[in-house]
Amino acid sequence: MSPKSPSLNSSPASKIQDLEKEIERIKSEIQELKESLAIADEEAETHKDVNEIEGFLKKFGSVAAIIRYTGLGRGQILSTLKSKHHTESIPAIKKALRISKPLTSSQVLKINVIKKIYDQCGSLQKTAEKFGHTREWVRQFLEKGQRYRLFKYESSHDLRSKRIDGFIKGINRTSLIKDITSVKNIRELCNKYKIQINDMNEVLQFFRIDVKDYRRIARRGKFVQRYMRITEHLGHHPSTTEMAKKSEWRVIWNGIIRHWGGIRNFRKEFDIENPKRPKPFVNLSPTAFAKIKKMREQKALIKRGKKEKVLELIKNNSGIKSQLIVETLELKHPTVLGYLKELVRDNQIAKKGVGNKVVYVPSG
Repeated sequence: MSPKSPSLNSSPASKIQDLEKEIERIKSEIQELKESLAIADEEAETHKDVNEIEGFLKKFGSVAAIIRYTGLGRGQILSTLKSKHHTESIPAIKKALRISKPLTSSQVLKINVIKKIYDQCGSLQKTAEKFGHTREWVRQFLEKGQRYRLFKYESSHDLRSKRIDGFIKGINRTSLIKDITSVKNIRELCNKYKIQINDMNEVLQFFRIDVKDYRRIARRGKFVQRYMRITEHLGHHPSTTEMAKKSEWRVIWNGIIRHWGGIRNFRKEFDIENPKRPKPFVNLSPTAFAKIKKMREQKALIKRGKKEKVLELIKNNSGIKSQLIVETLELKHPTVLGYLKELVRDNQIAKKGVGNKVVYVPSG
C-alpha cells in the first residue's frame, strides 16, 4: 500500500504524527509478512520430513526400525505422519501407502519356483496343472512377485499384445489380402504365417479386412477361370445343355448358380451373349409338310372363333369378369386369360380394376 500524503494545510506537528503512524503501520505489515514466511518454511520442512519418514516406513516396514536407524522418537515420528494422514495408526498409514509385510525367505523361494515353472510351461493353465491348482492361484503369486520386485511378470495378454504388434509391423495389408485370396481357408493362412487363429483375427481386425468378402471374390475368380477353360475347349461360350454333359462342368455350373444366382446373371456381368440354339434339321416330305400346314391353319381358325366368342360376350355383358367367361364358354381359365390379353393388346377391349375386382369392357 502507498503511504498517505499529509495535507498541505496541516501544521508541522500534525505532519510528524502522520508520518510516525505510517511508519508504525509499515512495520506491522513487515512483521506479518515475516511470520507468514516462517510458517510456510515450517510447513515445507514438515512436508519434507513426512516424505522422508514415509520412505523409511516403506523401506524398513516398522516404526521401531525407523527409530533404530534415525534416532527419532516414536512420538515425533507419529506426529509427523499424523500431520499428513490425520491418524497415528501405523496399519492405516501402511494401507494408504500400499506397504505390504516383507516376504519371508520361504515365500520368496516359493514364488521364484512358480515363476521358473511358468517360464518353462509358457502359460498359466499348464503351470496350474503342474501344481494342481487353478490359473488364478498361479497368477496371484506371479503378480505378488512383481509387486515385491522379485522379477518382471508379463501376463499372457501383454505377451499376446506384443506378439501381435510385432507381427503387424512385419507385414503389409496388400500382401495379406493376396495370401487370403490364394489359400483355401483361414487355418491354412494361419499355418502359412505360423500364427494362432485368435491372433490372426486380431490382425485382420486391425487392417479392417473382411475375410469372407475376399474369400468370396477368390472363389468367384476360380469359377471364372474354370469357365474360360471350357470356352477354350469348345471354341465358344457353352450353353447349359453343353455344361450338363460332363460332371466337372456341372460342378462349375452349380458354382455359378451359387455365387451369381444363375447363368443369366453370370453372362450379364461379363457381357456374354446367350448362345443361340441351332434349329433342328427335319427332312419332311411334301405331303407331311402340307398336313402340318393344314393342321396349323385349323388351330388358328379355332382360336380365332373362340376369341370372337369372348369378344361378343364382353360386348353383350359390359363389366364381365374372366371367371364368368370361363363358366359361360366352358373354356380353361389360362386359355381365356391369353385371349383377353391379346384383345386388350389389340385395343378391342379394356381392362378395369385391380386384383379380384378386374372386369373387361368394350374399348371406346
